[in-house]
Amino acid sequence: MGRAQAWCWGRTTYQTRTFEMVVDLRSCTAEIAYTLVEGLEDRAGCRVEIELYEALEPGPIARIAGDTARTVEYVDTPVTVNGVLVSKDPKTLKWDVETDDACVRFAGQSLKVYNLGAYVTDSYSRDLGTGAIVVATKPLKVNFARNSIGCARSGSAFSRT
Repeated sequence: MGRAQAWCWGRTTYQTRTFEMVVDLRSCTAEIAYTLVEGLEDRAGCRVEIELYEALEPGPIARIAGDTARTVEYVDTPVTVNGVLVSKDPKTLKWDVETDDACVRFAGQSLKVYNLGAYVTDSYSRDLGTGAIVVATKPLKVNFARNSIGCARSGSAFSRT
């Protein structure tokens, strides 16, 4: 989910393992706006490149890079944006509390929640007292937009599937 959002910005190339998919909505002549190549040399990881249809100003570029860095801040897979490492492996960090379900560091004024290292939400409350960074080490139940946790029926944000 979310990958298709890049398609309107430019020619988008995804490379993972032995596959490459290129989506170019502006220059497609067929009903299918992508090409898929299989059997390439095996490459670990996933690479996404976008050749923009129109140049972006520096402000939006910085905002997109910052939003991406925040989104993947605590994933255990190295993620780079424009050649800069923006993720931190949570296993290599010092935490105030570590359980089977999450790692917690008390910091700041808000509660920031990460699902397997990917940013979900943060909230501020004067009643909170102190803030925390919570990185769930087991999948959380999140809404479709992945910006809210929990499920009213289950009462728990942690999925047990």
